[in-house]
Amino acid sequence: MDIEHSGHRYQTYRGSDVQRDGMSLELVVDGRPEAPVIEAFFSDATGACSIQTFGHTSIPLEILREFMDEAKRSLPPVSQTS
Repeated sequence: MDIEHSGHRYQTYRGSDVQRDGMSLELVVDGRPEAPVIEAFFSDATGACSIQTFGHTSIPLEILREFMDEAKRSLPPVSQTS
């Protein structure tokens, strides 16, 4: 996701987290990956997906909806068998 909305750029970053045994999708604002504003996390151990917010950043509803849709598409990881 890479969307401009109301003068801000919203981007997502997906990665694995070995320490927490899972994968995450983070939403950052204005190119600041060191300060995500929301994270969706899929735990390999439990199979559960959770959402965590950081700070007091206001997120427009349409951006939050797009983030949730992307989290549903990209988490959990899907393995392909031949």
